[in-house]
Amino acid sequence: MPELVGSDFLLGLSLVLATNIVLSGDNAVVIAMAARRLHGSRRRRAIVWGAAGAVVLRLIFAGVVTYLLAVPFLQVPRPWLVCYWRCFCTSFGIWGLRSAT
Repeated sequence: MPELVGSDFLLGLSLVLATNIVLSGDNAVVIAMAARRLHGSRRRRAIVWGAAGAVVLRLIFAGVVTYLLAVPFLQVPRPWLVCYWRCFCTSFGIWGLRSAT
C-alpha cells in the first residue's frame, strides 16, 4: 500500500490538483462564452450542464487513460503512436488542424 503522507505522494497530488484547477478555469471560460447570449434560467441551465459535462468527461478520460497505462505492451509503442498521430493525422488535415496542401 502506498504511503499517503510521503513527499513523493504529496508532490504528485499537488501537481494533479494544480492541473485540475487550471483545466477547470479553462472550462469555466469556455462555458461562459457559450452561455453568454442566453437569458435567465437557460443561462443557468447551460452553465450547470456544461460544468457537469466537463466533470463527467474528465472522470471518463481519467479512467480510460488509467486503464490504458496498465496495459503491459501498450507502453512500448506509445511514443511511436504519438509520432504517427503528429506526422500523419495533422499533416493531412484529418483532425482539421492543418490543410492538406
